[in-house]
Amino acid sequence: MIKLVALLMVVAVLGVFGYDGFQVVKTGRDVRSTAENAAGAAAHEIYLTHNPAVGRPYAQQVATQAGDVVTQYNYDSVAAKVELTVSGTADSLVLHYLSKHLTDDITASASASPSG
Repeated sequence: MIKLVALLMVVAVLGVFGYDGFQVVKTGRDVRSTAENAAGAAAHEIYLTHNPAVGRPYAQQVATQAGDVVTQYNYDSVAAKVELTVSGTADSLVLHYLSKHLTDDITASASASPSG
């Protein structure tokens, strides 16, 4: 009976850490996608308006809708390129108690050039 309880405890712990690990990986993929979408939205709006100042609000809007935030934004007028970094936080059951570094501030960068 004790062996069965111990086995169930090990399975439960592995399940919780497996879930948390999956959430961190999924959030990383989602943040990369959000960064690409935000950079594309900003670049497209710059292309439409010919006004580099309108890019950042569009990038932030895309990130906010995804539950993330734009932490760095730059429009390089010489290269005609939007470069940004997006940050997000993974949901976890216990991993965030062990190390906030693993679940908070998951970042991804992307760039896009204004085009139609």
